[in-house]
Order: sequence, then C-alpha cells, then structure tokens
Amino acid sequence: MRAIRGNPLIGGLLVSEPDLLAPSMMTDGGQTLATVREFVAGQLRREQRTGNVSAALDADLVAEMMVRVSTSFLAIPSVVIDLDDDEQLVTVARRFLVPMLEP
Repeated sequence: MRAIRGNPLIGGLLVSEPDLLAPSMMTDGGQTLATVREFVAGQLRREQRTGNVSAALDADLVAEMMVRVSTSFLAIPSVVIDLDDDEQLVTVARRFLVPMLEP
C-alpha cells in the first residue's frame, strides 16, 4: 500500500481523483487487479524459493486475498485504520495478512 500511495501517478490520483480509481478497476474486467495479483504472487513465489515462505502456500490465492484487502483500503478510506500510521499498519498486517502466509 505504501508503494502505491507513494507513487506520484497512482498516489496522486488517489488524492486528487479518489472517485475515479475504484470504478476504473471495476470496469476493466479485473485486469488491474489481475496485474497487481500476478506481481504479488511472483513476490510470494520468490520468497518460497528462498525458503522464507512455505512451498505449500497457494501463492495465487494468497496474492488474490492480499490484493483485494489492500485495494479496499486504498479505494475506500477507513475511519478505523490510519494508513499514515506505520505502527498501526504493521500491527494490522501481522495480525491479518501474515497468517495468510501459513499453508
């Protein structure tokens, strides 16, 4: 989420035109989501090869879930989780995303 929010183009769109991002992702037949999911799945497979993540992990499924959760936070502001609070993001990631890495 930091990489996307910090990207001048995408992050800038999130700030200046927040109403354009979600509809564009829904009307492209899932291509944007699929591209990001493929990237994340590739990163998970790389971690599998190095032994940091179990080889039994379904990288495509975990990537799908992580991308969908992250996308919702990017597209729809939260009043519960502050995306600018690194400590809070780490806590949330460890509690909800890291367990997804277990096969």
